[in-house]
Amino acid sequence: MQPGERKKKMNDEIRHSLRVVLVSICATLCMTSIAFAADKSIAEATAKPDKVAKRVWFGPAPSQIKKLYDIGLPKRIGLLSFNIYDTGSHEYTPLVDVWGHKIEKWGMNEFVSNVHASKFAEMGVPVIKQRFAEKGMEVLTPFEFLDTEEKITAYLSFELMKTGWQKAAEAQLEWLDRNPHASGAAYGFRMIPLHASFLQQEVMGQLNEFRKTLGLDALMVVTTHTGTSNRGSNLGAVTMQLVGPNPEPRPENEKHVKWWWPAILYPSANFGKGFKGAPFLTYETKKSPGWHSYEGFDVIIDAMSTRTLAELQKHYDKGAP
Repeated sequence: MQPGERKKKMNDEIRHSLRVVLVSICATLCMTSIAFAADKSIAEATAKPDKVAKRVWFGPAPSQIKKLYDIGLPKRIGLLSFNIYDTGSHEYTPLVDVWGHKIEKWGMNEFVSNVHASKFAEMGVPVIKQRFAEKGMEVLTPFEFLDTEEKITAYLSFELMKTGWQKAAEAQLEWLDRNPHASGAAYGFRMIPLHASFLQQEVMGQLNEFRKTLGLDALMVVTTHTGTSNRGSNLGAVTMQLVGPNPEPRPENEKHVKWWWPAILYPSANFGKGFKGAPFLTYETKKSPGWHSYEGFDVIIDAMSTRTLAELQKHYDKGAP
């Protein structure tokens, strides 16, 4: 490789690193203000699958994905976490009792978020497994891929590292945002907040080592983003992140290793483009009884799985000789 080509390649990697960081920042900040839903339930909002598919979008693809053909499509994918991230709400009332002020907050607690995450997983996991199996890929839950004591220990003790940038952003967000937040994983899964992680080189290296320890070809995390108010809880967006080994081999020249990532973000689906939200839980009032329903969530997961598989196949085919 000529010096000019090497410099261009390094600049491309730097630009991609910055794009991934920016996408992570946007996902972390934007998902904290989910719009509260209109009157349509999830089932009503997903009545037209073609329209649901159009609400699925993908972030920028790393340049290395074009070499996916060299290592092949992942055959064993570990579904690390199927979780929920809820943004609550608050109401500020000034001059309460003349001198004071009052802040009322609404949101889920950890137990409630676990319950809702489990209900969403019951509808979503079978769809993911079926769609990927149709393309020769096996999506495994922790019950299935944790088959040794070493893997169980690794999974139960795993914590995503936080870079300096992420710690600074979280501190800023905590100072700006008074809304309560809750996270919870479905039964049988740990809460691994990949959606809120800055997927930088160090984090990707950690995930790649974790993947190898678990004996998997790729890792997946599904997060349902919800919003809770004094009226109930609403579905706002869903993310399906897929992390796999870098198809581009580690550079022989140590000077270039600092620009090389051990793992990269494979095509990862996001649902929510143009979506106004939909309630899955409403509280009882004087005018209407409360209700809850998760029906229709499987339609969203089906669209996300189908689009993800299509993107994977597209990048795989592009690398074929």
